[in-house]
Amino acid sequence: GNKGEPNEDYPASYPHVVSVGAVDDKGKRAPWSNYNDQVELMGPGEQIESTYPGNKYFSLSGTSMATPYVAGVAALVWGYFPDCSNNQIRNVFASTASGTSDCDSKNGFGIVQAKAAFDMLDTYGCAAGGEKEVPLSSGAVGGCEQPLVNVSSLETSLDLIYMHASSNNNETCNQLEIEILTDTHAAEIEWLVERFVDESSTTVAKGPPEGVNYRSETLYTLTTDCLTPGDYEFTISDSYGDGIIEPGYYKVSMSNGWILATSSNFGTFESTRFTVGLPAEARFPDLVAKWAELIDENFSNGLGDFKGQQSVYLEEAFGRSGVGRVKDENQGGSSIYSSAFSLKHNYSTFKIVLSFYASDMEAGDKFCIDYSGDTGLTWKRAECLVGGSDFNNGFWEDGFSILFEDFKFSTSIQLRFRCKSKSSSGSIILDRVYLLGKL
Repeated sequence: GNKGEPNEDYPASYPHVVSVGAVDDKGKRAPWSNYNDQVELMGPGEQIESTYPGNKYFSLSGTSMATPYVAGVAALVWGYFPDCSNNQIRNVFASTASGTSDCDSKNGFGIVQAKAAFDMLDTYGCAAGGEKEVPLSSGAVGGCEQPLVNVSSLETSLDLIYMHASSNNNETCNQLEIEILTDTHAAEIEWLVERFVDESSTTVAKGPPEGVNYRSETLYTLTTDCLTPGDYEFTISDSYGDGIIEPGYYKVSMSNGWILATSSNFGTFESTRFTVGLPAEARFPDLVAKWAELIDENFSNGLGDFKGQQSVYLEEAFGRSGVGRVKDENQGGSSIYSSAFSLKHNYSTFKIVLSFYASDMEAGDKFCIDYSGDTGLTWKRAECLVGGSDFNNGFWEDGFSILFEDFKFSTSIQLRFRCKSKSSSGSIILDRVYLLGKL
């Protein structure tokens, strides 16, 4: 109201509504602004340029000018902290208002302050506004009696989330380490780690913490709890669409030091898939007794009995230690092949069981498995897998098996794995290779 009287006007004086008074251009309460014990916040309300009927603009005064300012600040700040309740946002506005040392019936808590409210929520999260009441209306009192939180008793929300980063000296513990150096628009950044089982996913970790934004030009680090074996995906997004501007960056690595991804100007979002591996005996649990084990290569100490064109041994790759890589760097095809293994029996059927990972293979690229019974003079194809239909990038294919039965008896057998990619970065990573024979 605009009579300068101690009237309780409605709906402003309902406890669930924030009652707004007006101040002049010096930040003082306008003498015509009504007052009562429900006044909670103040906003600019004197000589405010406003639209007016007849396609005109007029300078107007009144609490009807002040209220939109407060509503606009509420929309602005709440938009950055959507997980907070209306009552939590309300209480933070009261806690951060300025212009008066104590709340009173004429000025409430003071003039609404967008930046101060943002900073408090950014530091302490939604808890700065008290508990999230259920139902939401139960936390409303109004005026100077509106219950506020002493934030000095709170830990910062960022500290709360990062203090729970676990440490584990167990060598079987695989942890994800996330490092982010924000740019000047840190509030645009979010990230997520998901674990995939079949077609469903479960969130393992995410940031920033609920109700909190990252601070500008600040380095954040997080180490997750031990990750159970399985397939995972890390996704980082930027709501504006320009990624993290350099020198800002993000880096994701395993606790053993293997870097999974690092980037800066990644655009709207970027995803990296990775696998936390099982011990070999768990990945291949049922090598049935009727099958004789002929080859077992785990690449633990190099390529072992394998060699070839554009093939190398890697100590670490995509969450696993000791692997062989076949990379088609010249787009002419590359291969890795085994030595000739002696055969003591006339086996009727063979089974190849392997664990492989495709990296940067495009749709239509091929991963082929061949065998030879004449020490490599001639090769016969056992299987040729096509990217985009038979396999996809970013996942370990554990226990993949191929049968072949038309092998003419010989005293030896060799295996060959070929990679044919349209990209110079296309590669196939081999973690374990079994050859089994059945009489």
